Amino acid sequence: MRARVAVHSIGFLGNIMMAWLGVTILEIPFSLLLKLIDRSPTVDVVREWILSVLFAAVLGMLVGTGWRGPSARYLWIAGILVLLIGIAVTPLNAKERYWTVLSGVECALHRGASCIQFWSITVPFIRIVSYSLGSALIEKCWPDELAKVQAVVLRDGHLDCE
Repeated sequence: MRARVAVHSIGFLGNIMMAWLGVTILEIPFSLLLKLIDRSPTVDVVREWILSVLFAAVLGMLVGTGWRGPSARYLWIAGILVLLIGIAVTPLNAKERYWTVLSGVECALHRGASCIQFWSITVPFIRIVSYSLGSALIEKCWPDELAKVQAVVLRDGHLDCE
């Protein structure tokens, strides 16, 4: 029983790392390209929203095809916890609202402390939830294709390219 809990914990932590850091690694070339075009804070926030959702969902789908397990499907709970803890510890002044700070609007309009909340709370939330949705989507909508991919890729425990 303990071994099974340890395996699920490792899978859960691996999925969190993949959702958070894997998306960052995939995003770097596109971010650098977009920074050549425009360096405004608004573009940074919009780029982060679009690329995080896109790359996290695709990465979740890819990982969901080979690394099946309940941990990727239920990872959205960790994302919600990140958001709720972030809301609980976020100090706001009288002019700011939670949505404008956490959505990145304040960061796009005024560089400063509001950017810290966006990058440290909202971006992990977006990535973790999108990754989880991508993993759940591939498993729920295309289970036959998922089984075919697993059968082709993993034959006898090793990669089979034939």
